[in-house]
Amino acid sequence: MKKIVEILGYLSNYKARISLNLIYNLLNAVFSVISFSAIIPFLKILFDRAENGPGDQSADLGDGFLDALNHWFDVYITENGTRHALLVFCIVVVILFMIRNLFRYLAMHQMAFLRNAVVRDVRQNIYAKLLRLPMAFYTGERKGHIYSRFTSDVSEIEWSVMGALEALFKQPILIAAYLFSLLAISWQLTLFVLVVLPLAGLIIGRIGKSLKKTAKKGQNELGQVVSAVEETVGGIRIVKGFTAEESFFERFVKMNNYHFRLMVKLFRKQYLASPISETLSIFTVALILWFGGNLVLEGRMLNGEMFILYLSL
Repeated sequence: MKKIVEILGYLSNYKARISLNLIYNLLNAVFSVISFSAIIPFLKILFDRAENGPGDQSADLGDGFLDALNHWFDVYITENGTRHALLVFCIVVVILFMIRNLFRYLAMHQMAFLRNAVVRDVRQNIYAKLLRLPMAFYTGERKGHIYSRFTSDVSEIEWSVMGALEALFKQPILIAAYLFSLLAISWQLTLFVLVVLPLAGLIIGRIGKSLKKTAKKGQNELGQVVSAVEETVGGIRIVKGFTAEESFFERFVKMNNYHFRLMVKLFRKQYLASPISETLSIFTVALILWFGGNLVLEGRMLNGEMFILYLSL
């Protein structure tokens, strides 16, 4: 959290671009909900009419906005015919998704500038600090560690911290829009989902935390390996003068093997994370299908078409 707060200080210089990113993300969220929500009610009326005929109006479409929307679709189909309505609907859906993806790209377009601008500013500040540090720092600090901080640590900021900030700008808006829509469709199923999903997220979060811890150890050990190479190359005359090649080699092999074991452990955890995440996801979806299917079968404030819409959201 402290790192994110520090990075926010760098972002304060780009308030205009942050505002544009938030606006584009909001429009992306709105059109995402509209795009998915437009499909199910229209198909329900369209294919119900195709099966039951134009005169069958016995389906219970509910009350409120959904009822008005479905009624408008029904009138449009009656006046223009099912084939014409299907063609118009397909065109409208394509346009809606194009607009949604346009705003999505515009948001990412601004984020591309923001994340690279922050990385540039961080590099400049690190380099400026290196020039200000006293000579005592360089005598007590290994060059490999300095190089590692300038390269690996900055890359970590770009991909982890900036990735988190990118999600911070985008996800709350999408979550709010989708949560409002899901509550409007079925508050019972939404409450069930809000109980089940955090449990799965907690397990996945623990896996991610373990991966981050192992990756940090591997990065530190890599700095040790680089430092050993740098010291050997810089003092090769002394090494050869005291015929210390064997001891230096044994020391390097020890560090290299330790780094090797850490990276094997890291990759094994990474390979294990995907199957576990997929299994938890399928288990969660199965629970949602079971609970939502029971609501549909019992006729409790949810029908089949709206359940499909709920799953698509």
